[in-house]
Amino acid sequence: MVLKCRIAWCDKKTNSYCQGHWRDMSDLDVIYAWSVCQNIHRHKEYYWVEIKEGGVIRNYTHIEPKKEPELEKEYVGIDFKTD
Repeated sequence: MVLKCRIAWCDKKTNSYCQGHWRDMSDLDVIYAWSVCQNIHRHKEYYWVEIKEGGVIRNYTHIEPKKEPELEKEYVGIDFKTD
């Protein structure tokens, strides 16, 4: 099964839906980052990424990978003064 992705957008003033051409999934990170930047700078339009899988088109949702909890690796030395 071949996965493809594309940019889609909505013009808020004219209420029109547009889309770009299908691209390889290797471009997913680039076009996702581009759509995020466009949404910051172009307030009259809204951009998102669509994915086509087996003829079904769905919106792409970016989920940050979970990070391993950081463990403290350096220990603080404490001097105890006794009288």
